[in-house]
Order: sequence, then C-alpha cells, then structure tokens
Amino acid sequence: MRGNATRVRDTQARTEVESAVLAVLDLGGMLTRRQIAAGTLSTTWATWRAVARLAARGLVVASPYDRDRYSITACGRTELWRRRS
Repeated sequence: MRGNATRVRDTQARTEVESAVLAVLDLGGMLTRRQIAAGTLSTTWATWRAVARLAARGLVVASPYDRDRYSITACGRTELWRRRS
C-alpha cells in the first residue's frame, strides 16, 4: 500500500512540473531548459525529465537549430487548456 501512495505522489508531482513547463512555454518563444526551470521554480533535472516526457508525447518540440531550446506545440496548448479546466 505504501508503494502505491508514493507512486500517486510522484505522478502528481510529475503532472505539476509538466503543467508548469507547458505554462512557461505558452508565454512564447524558444526557451532553454534553464530558462524553463527558472520559470517553473523547479530544479533543472526535474524540468529536463518533464520536457523529455512532454516531447515524447508531442506536446513540446525542440528547435531544429538548437536542440536545447524548446517551444510548445498546438497539442501542448490544448493539453494545457485541458489541465486548467
């Protein structure tokens, strides 16, 4: 039982960081992971994991010119809107 509670907490924290990343990217522009982390008040590591998960789901995309810069996709904006509702 204790393991399930930990997993639920981890999932909630992950969702909060992902939502924060989407919200920061929704402001516009191509941001680095450090800029995103500063905007979310999360650690760089937590931000990187969230960005990687969001990119795998097509909600954010890396710049073709600088792989360390990311922007939100149309699907990402839809997901952010859904999470805010």
